[in-house]
Amino acid sequence: MKAKSPTFKKRWNYIKVILMWMVGLILLIAMFLHKIDNPVIKALNNPWVLFSVGAVYTDIIGFKYFKLLYYELFKWKRFGMNAIIVLSTQVSFWYSLYQCIVGQSLIVVEASIFTILFLETGDIVRELMQGKAASDLKNLYALQPKFAHVLRENAVLDVKIKQIQKGETIIVKTNEIIPIDSILLTASGGIDTQIIDGEMLEKHYVKGDTLFSGMVNKGQDLQMKTIADSKNSLLSKMVAQIAKIQTDKSALQTKIDKIVIWFAPLLLILAVAGFLISYFVSNQNNIAKAIEVMITVLVAACPCALGIAIPMAIVIGSAKAAKQGIIFNSPEAFQRLGKIKYLAFDKTGTLTKGQVGVHSYTGSTAVLPYVLAIEELEIHPIATGIKKYLLSQGVEKYAGTLKNVAPLTYQTADQTIKLLNQKNLSPNLEWEIKKEDNDFIETYVVVNDKVVGLFKMADEIRENAKEIIQNIKQHHITPVMITGDKKVNALKVAHELGIETVYYEKTAAEKLDIVKTLQSKNNNVAFVGDGVNDILAIQQANLSIAILSPSAFVQLGSDMTLLNPDISLIDKSINVAKLTTKIIYTNLFWAFLYNMVVIPLAIATIITPLIGMATMFASSILVLLNSLAFKMKKI
Repeated sequence: MKAKSPTFKKRWNYIKVILMWMVGLILLIAMFLHKIDNPVIKALNNPWVLFSVGAVYTDIIGFKYFKLLYYELFKWKRFGMNAIIVLSTQVSFWYSLYQCIVGQSLIVVEASIFTILFLETGDIVRELMQGKAASDLKNLYALQPKFAHVLRENAVLDVKIKQIQKGETIIVKTNEIIPIDSILLTASGGIDTQIIDGEMLEKHYVKGDTLFSGMVNKGQDLQMKTIADSKNSLLSKMVAQIAKIQTDKSALQTKIDKIVIWFAPLLLILAVAGFLISYFVSNQNNIAKAIEVMITVLVAACPCALGIAIPMAIVIGSAKAAKQGIIFNSPEAFQRLGKIKYLAFDKTGTLTKGQVGVHSYTGSTAVLPYVLAIEELEIHPIATGIKKYLLSQGVEKYAGTLKNVAPLTYQTADQTIKLLNQKNLSPNLEWEIKKEDNDFIETYVVVNDKVVGLFKMADEIRENAKEIIQNIKQHHITPVMITGDKKVNALKVAHELGIETVYYEKTAAEKLDIVKTLQSKNNNVAFVGDGVNDILAIQQANLSIAILSPSAFVQLGSDMTLLNPDISLIDKSINVAKLTTKIIYTNLFWAFLYNMVVIPLAIATIITPLIGMATMFASSILVLLNSLAFKMKKI
């Protein structure tokens, strides 16, 4: 027999709950109008009719709670929420059967009807909210193309991406989505990266850069070499990681689960106590009223809200962060981030762009077209920096022939052009520009053994880095720089950004020791790095934050991954974590406060089973609405 599809089951669940509400509301109205002399109302208030509806709700629709109770008692070895649900509905069910047999009016039958109705409704609402929280990412994932243009044996073939292996050459045409993580083989290209990092600006990439599945080619046709198969693409890992964190339990959730395990037996004791108090004190010898009190305690104090308080906040927080380009790889990361005292940064590639940019150029401008032509033939960060600078200055490339005769040495018909660093300068060279000592990375332009130009270069500080460092300080977190770079460069960047604590010229092992020192006084330390020389420090830190690289997402096992090397994401992640933690504790506060209030009211017979169930349902909905408000809040 063919299995029912998940879509069919979901639709049936929605229809089932709608029908349950229709029947429940009709019966509820009939109960309130029971004194009216009307045949329909009398029929609906017939004890056997009410009991039959209760039997359908409790033992047919609610049969899943019997199965969960079996697992709870015999596999998980605990007495939990499902035991309370089954106990309350079954006491109501069997006592209602007794009342039908002896000809009494039913007084607790609503417990067997509305408890299951409210629980089923809560499940639907929670499912809708969880689905909505993850739908944006799933929709993005669905945009991944099913086919790619693959270059095989000098022919371009359309191949299913599931059949494409690592190391194959693919063609991505203009406005097409990149199907698989790949290295760019074409000289350059304009790429829309919004699907990965949330940024709407088109970015410029050059030969050798890594591009990820889901990005869109906005320029010329590109040739690329795959570095993963479709199952191991970054986009696939993002969706899988979000799904995983939404099912993983945090330490706080584990503690709440333990509280629930203890709370359920305690609730049973309180229900029995309510029965005894009612039967022997407040409503002496009234067994019906005593059973009503017991059922009210059980259904009103059912800890459903406690069970969803944390998962809903984590589901929404993780999805909200992912849309910003932040992947929380562990539920614990939300709480750990809120407890951080020191935030340690690597410099290169984190606080700076990790790309060399030209600070200034001194010398002949006539030689610049030759320099641009040379740098377009080279693959190196310095070459990329000089090329970008010359293009921004409107320099046009030399269109003639250049002959490469040695590393960074080229000849034209009448001159030899060299691009040299300070170490490779010969003492016999003539100088047309002034010699000077500085802290920049230097590239000298030498024409026919004469120094005619000087590029002063530096690793550029990231945009808004100073502002983000100040924002971090406002969170009462101390920023720390730990870098392997030279003292003068480290202090220069630190001074510009307003970082007072700086460690420079440090090896990977020394970075590890510094993190341990910062942790020595029970201080929580987060470390942000690109994963190249920072693995030891990242693993030692209380919270590890890895910046995306071709290997970081797969190998580091960090608590958080930034999909874009932009430290503004750290400030955003702190805001997301604080809001998520706030929602968690707010949800727990309402859940616990509700139980503290409703149990005494139930024992004192101030509320009825129906009111108790309604308040139980309302407490769960309040937790869901609180989480929904978080989802709608802009970060």
